[in-house]
Amino acid sequence: GFYSMLRNWFGTENLSYLWYDDPVLVGECLEFLCDYAIRVFEKAVSEIEFDFYYIHEDMAGKSGPLMSPELFRKFISPQYVRLIEFLRGKGIRIILVDTDGNFEPLIPAFLDAGIDGFGPIERASNMDPIRLRRTFGKSFCMIGGIDKRALSKGKKEIDDEIGGVLVPMLKKGGFIPTVDHSVPPDVSLANFQYYLEQKWKVITGR
Repeated sequence: GFYSMLRNWFGTENLSYLWYDDPVLVGECLEFLCDYAIRVFEKAVSEIEFDFYYIHEDMAGKSGPLMSPELFRKFISPQYVRLIEFLRGKGIRIILVDTDGNFEPLIPAFLDAGIDGFGPIERASNMDPIRLRRTFGKSFCMIGGIDKRALSKGKKEIDDEIGGVLVPMLKKGGFIPTVDHSVPPDVSLANFQYYLEQKWKVITGR
């Protein structure tokens, strides 16, 4: 990812200032990252048929993104466009972005750059797949959207989560239901198995 690598290099706070303090440096870094990704993947995508490409960003917190849509469009969008044109030219049809937190304000900019979908749709950050589908229609697909917090509770809470999210979203399509990030350590094996069993019943109708 572009934001994620800059954050690794500079730190979140430093990067938040750097967009303004040294935009030339930021631009050079982003251009390098795109060039590097294309060079690294050239051989792989030329010899192997990939189904999709997943870009890791992690560029949002619980209350919103860590950069504005305006900054995203100015700095990151051009590199997304370059990378996506390269990937599409190699036959990759689906390009996804992984980011935790509430990134909803950035969705239009991501879509304009050519992104096809997102994960993990973190419910604790008010990322509701049903609302997103209602707001944006079928302009993108989603992976995740099942609240991991429900799995640590009981069967009723798990049933409510599956019924409240999975059932309506399956009818709309473009949705792969899975836990909206790593399964927390307080989820018992029995609860996780029950979640998988109930999800399988809903998906298969058995």
